[in-house]
This record gives sequence, structure tokens and C-alpha cells, in this order.
Amino acid sequence: MKKPRFEKEEDGAVGIGTLIVFIAMVLVAAIAAAVLINTSGALQDRAQQTGAEATSDVSGGIKVQHIEGFVNGSGSVTDFRVYIALHAGTDGIDIMDELAIHMGWYDNEATGAVGGTADLVEANNSAAGVLNVNLFWAEAIVDPHGSFANSQSLDQDSIVVIHISCWEILQAPASATLGADLGLDQSSDGNLKFIISSGMTPTIEGFNIPGSFPAGGGWVEFY
Repeated sequence: MKKPRFEKEEDGAVGIGTLIVFIAMVLVAAIAAAVLINTSGALQDRAQQTGAEATSDVSGGIKVQHIEGFVNGSGSVTDFRVYIALHAGTDGIDIMDELAIHMGWYDNEATGAVGGTADLVEANNSAAGVLNVNLFWAEAIVDPHGSFANSQSLDQDSIVVIHISCWEILQAPASATLGADLGLDQSSDGNLKFIISSGMTPTIEGFNIPGSFPAGGGWVEFY
């Protein structure tokens, strides 16, 4: 049988369809790869930011080493001493210009617990002769580089003691009274929040005053 001169061939059409499908698959794969790369980059940036924030939370800011209070002749705590240092990796802090302290307490008086709060600022921040402000003052007990002596800066190797007077707190009209004895009684409690203006994570430290005091008064350790 004689073959037609112009016989129709199907193989070329099949090859073009396969090529189109292949090109489409390559394009889809390229788009998917681009999306994955962009997503992984965004996730990496977010992970680095989260890691930095977590590191700052764990190692940044102030750490409270010890809190103690002075018991007066009436058997009340009238003054605090708070020993602070910096966590590893924290930049130096100017105590005068960068640190504020928020104090909250419950005074366990015989007539019932009396609560109060006060925002404290460093004594040198107040104008001379101005009363009715809540003050603390700082003193370096370890200052190997002279940073505190020169600029009131708390650095990595320094230890500073913060002095807080309940009498000064009572001078502020906005703060609740600590009672007629001008101090906190046995088994009272509260907390200190150290706020740093440079944006570091605040440090909150609770304290509990012992249920009994030495007969002669003096300095006692909080827990």
C-alpha cells in the first residue's frame, strides 16, 4: 500500500507540550525557592532579635545581691541598704541620671497591714532645700576603676549600696503612711523595682522582713 505523501505526524506536538510542562515546573520551583529564601531570611532576623532580647533579659541590667534594714529602738525598720551590681554584658549605668526605684510595701502593723508605694530618685537629682520628695542615695563599696567616684557610674566591676530612708518616704504627700513608728514592722514585706532610663529590662526584687528582731536592734538581713 502506498503511503500518503503528506501524512500527519503527532510526535512534534507531544514534545512541545512536554516542554511547556517542564518550563512551568521550573518556574514554580524557582518561585517556591524564592519564597523559602525570603522566609528563612525573615525567620533568621527574627531569631537573632529574639536571642538578643532574651540575652538582655537574662544577663542585662541590675542584679540585687543583698538587702538589709536598720531596726530602731521602737522595733521598726527605718532604713534600707540594698547592694547592687551589674549582670555580665551590661553597659555602665549612671546612677544619678539613669536610675529610678519604685518601692511597694505592706506594713504588718498590729492594727492591720498598711500598704503603700513610692517612686524614689537619687538624692542629687533634687534641688537644694526641696523637701517632700522620695530620695535614695548611693555609695560605692567596690569601685576598682574609680568610675563611681568620678561620674557616679556603676560598671561591671563595681558594687554600690543604695540607702533608702523610710523617713524620707514619709515626707512625700502621695505615699501612704508607714505608721506612727515611721518604719516597717516585723513580718512586713514589699518589693523594689529598679528602672533604667536607657531601656534595659527593669529588675524587680521582693523582700521579707524577719518575724523577730535582735533585742538591741541594728542591721538585720531581709530574705
